[in-house]
Parts: sequence; C-alpha cells; structure tokens
Amino acid sequence: MADSFAFVEAASCPGLFCPTIAQDGVLTRIRTPGGRVLLLQLETLAHIATQIGCPEVLITNRANLQLRSVVKVDPIGLQLLQRVGLAASPEVDHLRNVMASPLAGCDSDAIANVLPVVMALDAYIAQALYLEPLSAKFSIGIDGGESVSVRDRLNDIWLVAESADTFRLYLNGEVMTEVVTRDCVRLVDAIARVYLAQIDRVSAVGRFRRSGRARLRDVVREMGIDRFLEEVVGDFGVMAESLANRANAIIPNGRLPQRPYGGNLVYTEIMFPIGYVQLSQMRSLTQILSQFNLSEIRLTPWQTIIIPNVMESSLLTLENALILGGLDPSKDHPARGIVACSGRSGCKSAATHAKEHALELIQRFTDIKRSFPSIHISGCEKRCAQPKDGDITLIGVEIEGRDYYEYHSRDRPEIPILMTQDAIEAIYDQVTTQVLTSVPSSVV
Repeated sequence: MADSFAFVEAASCPGLFCPTIAQDGVLTRIRTPGGRVLLLQLETLAHIATQIGCPEVLITNRANLQLRSVVKVDPIGLQLLQRVGLAASPEVDHLRNVMASPLAGCDSDAIANVLPVVMALDAYIAQALYLEPLSAKFSIGIDGGESVSVRDRLNDIWLVAESADTFRLYLNGEVMTEVVTRDCVRLVDAIARVYLAQIDRVSAVGRFRRSGRARLRDVVREMGIDRFLEEVVGDFGVMAESLANRANAIIPNGRLPQRPYGGNLVYTEIMFPIGYVQLSQMRSLTQILSQFNLSEIRLTPWQTIIIPNVMESSLLTLENALILGGLDPSKDHPARGIVACSGRSGCKSAATHAKEHALELIQRFTDIKRSFPSIHISGCEKRCAQPKDGDITLIGVEIEGRDYYEYHSRDRPEIPILMTQDAIEAIYDQVTTQVLTSVPSSVV
C-alpha cells in the first residue's frame, strides 16, 4: 500500500517509503532509473515539492532526486508518484537503483541502445516483491558504450555491451567475468536469487555497519566468485562465444561534448551549483520543455540535467529560453567540476560545512570562463560528495573541537591538514594559478 511508512536511521539509505530525519528536515529520495525523468513526472514532482514545503530538489551523484522538506510526502502524494512511474511498491522501491549513461538511447555511436534494458530492469524490480530482503544499496549499471560513460560509478552489477544485443557481466564494479548474456533481466534475477539464498547466512557471520545487512559484494567474497557464478549460471546458462571487450571512454564529471547525434538531434546540459534545483527553476524547465515539445530530461551523476532530442535548428532559441527562465546552459560554468555533500547543515556525521564551502568556491570562480579541475568536498571520511577522489579532494575532520580539511591533490604528494578557510584559499590559489598559466589572458 502507498501509505506504508517507516522512518529509518539517518545513516541508512533513505527512500520514498522510508524517509530519514536529517539535520535540516525530512530527507526523501526518489529513484530515477537511468536518470530519465519524463515531463509529466517533472510536473508531478514540482507539485509534490510545493505541497511538502520543499524549496529545492537535489540531483544526487547517482542521478536520483533527493528532497529535504518540512514534512514527509503524504499517502495521496505517494499514490500520485506511483501513478506517473516515479515510485513502485514500498517493498522494492528502494531497490530501483539502475544507472546508465545520460545519453542511453540517444548516442548513435554507442554499441547498444540500453534504454529498453534500463526500462525492463525497472519493470522487473517493481514486480519482484521477493527482492525486498536485499540491501538497499543493491545496484545495477548498464553500459552501452556511449561517448559519455558512467563506468566510473560503483555498482554491484555492471552489464557492459559487447555487441548490439550481448552484455558481459562485471561484479563489484570491476571484476570481469566470463558470463555473457542476451537476457539482462534473467541474468540479474539469477544473481538476485543466489544473493537472496545466502544473505541471511552471510549477514549472521559478518559485521556490517549501518543496516547490518550483507551486500552482494559480501556474499561474493564469502562464497568465492567461482562458486557464486557456478550457482548463478547453473540454471541460467552461459554463452560460449568469446566477444571482444571494448573499453569505454570515461568523461570526467561535467565535461560532456556538445555534438550532434542521431541526424539533426542534439542535446544541451544545464548547470546547477552542487546539484540543487530551485523549485522556481523546475517550474521554468517544465514550461520550456512543453513549449519546445520536448518530453524528457536526463539527470547526470555529476549533478546536472541534460535535455536530449533537441532539433539542432532550435538549440540556440532553446538555450536563450533557458537563460531567461533562470537556467544556465553555460559550457564554462564553474559548477561543472565542483561537488559536495550536504555538510554539517544537513548531516550529523559531517565535521565541516561542505555545501557552503563549495558554493563559496563556485561564486569566487564565476568570472573565470574556463574548464575547471574536479573538486570534491566531503564533510567526513565517508566521502558522500563522490566515492572517488577528484583532482582536488577535501575531507572534513574535527580536531580538538576545530574544523579542518585533509587536502588531497593529484598534483601534490603530501596531504596537509588545513583549517577550513585556509583549505578554500588553497584551492582558489591552486586553480587560478593553473588557469592563468595555461590560458591566454583574453580567455580569463
């Protein structure tokens, strides 16, 4: 039932039916498989956000949506989200963790169109209520060989296209297996069933922080990958042929090539400082999409929005409309490479005000029209800004009641610990020095 609610601990993985009480309100997460959001869904989300007193929506680093609000979504709102496809049943909604390139189904140079696979996996999870015992972090990535890849994101399962209709299985993000399939849903179901059969036993013998529930990687580690795969393919079967594995180009955060695809169609990208979309911007976006007869957006893991399927002849007019609507399609926006967690204002684990420090940097870099290095700012060692280091990474720590950052830089082998404002100044100095020495002054 849509009115089935349970609050979870702040350290747990929040969802629509299991919101979290955070430092600054009720935290609710809406899963958007493949980052795809239809116009009707976006309009519905704006309506719900207005009702619950949510002035802004966060695009997460897994291309989902997160709401911080005064109150939780009520049962009527939940039913509305279910009707438009933004929610499934309470038992499995939190498992709809399916990632894909924001250009899935749009890139004519891709090996495979994986959008139907994403949709099929979402439909499978929504109906497979027996998956409820799985960890809320159970996740699947589908890679079609698009020019814009998200293969750097960690997922329990990666299915990587090797031809238009065959996919190779990778486990725990990086471990390539000999399993190749034409039926991704059936393979994922086989993996999930082995996981289900072992999860209670493995959870009982191990210590797992937060939920106490073993993740897929824990089950694979305990069983051994060979035995695990034997059980998976016992009924499933494995293709015999060996297919060439194509390496995918991983585009750093926020650096999407603006180029045509699929004939006269192009896409444009909208920047949002550290992923926060104001409710007024959301309303403007829905109006503009409707005006230009555009039916969807794609959320990206670098916390921006892509509008695909734009007629090349109308791109300039569209981008002007976006600017007038308070939306920024600038290719040189300083927010492109800067990501941060909510910090102390939104999370009791954070030692620093990561969000505010990131916004300060974005403001200070506004006049520099140039590509920036990737900058990740996390309020604590959990690194919720991004799981992997950027060119510059700040990790918040508290020492004797004072706030500091560990300053990690790919250009510097040492890791100094600086007071928070000193760390912000160090980033500003390092980045501006790099930009000014590598770019003609007329560009800066």
